[in-house]
Amino acid sequence: MKKELLKTVLPYGIAIVLLLIGSFYDYQITNALHGRLPYSGVFFERLILIPLQSMVIVTFAMLYLVKRKYRYLFCAMIASIYVVQDALHYWMRIDALWLYGILLILAVLYLFTILLLLSQMDQHLLQQRLPFFIFFTCVMLSAAACTTIIKHFWGRIRYRDLTNAQDFIKWYLPQGVTGNRSFPSGHTSGFTSILCFLEWRKNRYEKSSIVRTIIIWMLIIYMPISRMAMGAHFLSDTAVGFLMTYSWYLFYRRYYRRREVL
Repeated sequence: MKKELLKTVLPYGIAIVLLLIGSFYDYQITNALHGRLPYSGVFFERLILIPLQSMVIVTFAMLYLVKRKYRYLFCAMIASIYVVQDALHYWMRIDALWLYGILLILAVLYLFTILLLLSQMDQHLLQQRLPFFIFFTCVMLSAAACTTIIKHFWGRIRYRDLTNAQDFIKWYLPQGVTGNRSFPSGHTSGFTSILCFLEWRKNRYEKSSIVRTIIIWMLIIYMPISRMAMGAHFLSDTAVGFLMTYSWYLFYRRYYRRREVL
C-alpha cells in the first residue's frame, strides 16, 4: 500500500520541484535548450499528438457502432474536424472559405476510414475494448478543457514570441486575455494522456510491464524538453501541463477501478 502511494505521489513531487525551479530559471532553461532538437522537436510538435487525438474519434465511432445513436457519430465528426484542423494549421493557414471546405472533406474521409476499419472488427472485441477508450477520452478531454481555459485567461507569452528578455513574464503572474497562450503547455498536457496505456490489459488483474512503463515515462519526460527546444514553452508551462493531465488520470482511474471497469 505504501509503495503504491509512493508511486502515485512521486510524479507530483517531481513536477512541483520542476515548477519551483521554473519560477526562478524558466527563461535561462528554455534559452539554453532553444533550437537544440530541430527534427524531433518538429515531430513532437506537429505529428505525435495526431494518433492520441484520433483515439477520441475512435471512441465516439465505437460508441456509435455499438449503440447506434447518432449523437455519437456527431461527436466523432466534431473530433475529426478538430484533429484535421490541428494537424494542418502548422503547415498552412486556413483563412479562405474553400480551404475550410477541403478541411471538412478531409475530416469526413478520415472519420469514414475509421468507421470502415472498426466495422470490420468483431463486435464483441469492440465492446470489450470500449471502456478503455472511454477512459482515455475522459482523461484527454477533461485535461484539454482545463488547459484551454487557463491558457485563454492566463495570457503568458511564449519564448519564441519574445522580442527581448524584458518581455518575459513569470508563470505566477497572470496577464489576462492577451492572445498569448504559453501557460500551461497543451502539448505536454495532451501527450501525458499516454499514461492511460498503463491501464491497457487483457484483464483487470494484469499489471503493466516494466518495459512499457519505462517507455511511457521516458516519452512523457521528452515532450517538455522538445517543447522548450522549440521555444514554445517554459519549464513551468510543461510542469503544470503534466500536473493537469496526471490529476485527471488518477481521478478517472480511481473512478473506473471502483466500478471494476479497468
